[in-house]
Amino acid sequence: NGKGRPAMNLEVVDGRRMQQNGTAPPRGQATGEGEELSGKVHEVNAEKGHGFLKTDDGKSYFCHFRDVRGGTLIHGTTMKFRLGVTGDGRDKAIKVYDPAQVHFSALNQSQGEPIC
Repeated sequence: NGKGRPAMNLEVVDGRRMQQNGTAPPRGQATGEGEELSGKVHEVNAEKGHGFLKTDDGKSYFCHFRDVRGGTLIHGTTMKFRLGVTGDGRDKAIKVYDPAQVHFSALNQSQGEPIC
């Protein structure tokens, strides 16, 4: 994966991603699914510091403000993100950014990710 972390083999158990040894991956660790997803901010709780992103297929992903690069969550905004895992094994949005706020000159060409 280019970051020196070993790839994780996960399986879904009762709707949660679990490692082969039956435990959830470490909090916030990428699941190995490198695909970038797109979703609209459909709920924001500024008091608690988190929100939810909904993809076109109707799935909703938790997103903490600390996982948003170079901005914040604004209701109705389309954001790009990758999948991570919460402490209890559920999917969450990580490496979240607003593609409308990223300039092509700011892209890290070696990884194809924005530098925010």
